[in-house]
Amino acid sequence: MELHEYASHDAVGLRGLITSGQVTAAEVEDAARRALEAADERVNGLALPIFDPALGHADDGPLAGVPFLIKDSGPMAEGVPFFLGSRAIPGVTARHDTDLMRRIRAAGLVTLGLTTVPELVVSFATESLRYGPTRNPWNPDRGVGGSSGGAAALVAAG
Repeated sequence: MELHEYASHDAVGLRGLITSGQVTAAEVEDAARRALEAADERVNGLALPIFDPALGHADDGPLAGVPFLIKDSGPMAEGVPFFLGSRAIPGVTARHDTDLMRRIRAAGLVTLGLTTVPELVVSFATESLRYGPTRNPWNPDRGVGGSSGGAAALVAAG
């Protein structure tokens, strides 16, 4: 799957390609990994390196095979450290999945990474000391805001 093909589909479109046999879930994951690497290089939207392997997920969920990211806003997924965008929190590892994470896994979403957030998830600008500034892909001289700044920048970057 080419990156422009990947970027032209939303979650439902990607799932449709997988279920119709036009692409495999592995091909979609590979494209997502390549897209994330390219986008993160430009925007600094990932809080950690891309997960390798992806987090466990159901192979038969309604969105099975669709790439997904979680944000660094607290203990979300068992075994995944969280920082809340702060250097004061040294990567505490979540001891269990939240209910939301259990649902994400059951849906079959392929969680590939952790996105940047503002310091302690309370600032309007996603420019924490832990990660450095997350940039707007349409104008790198500008930042992004809100608790989903890293996710928004990565999505906007394709």
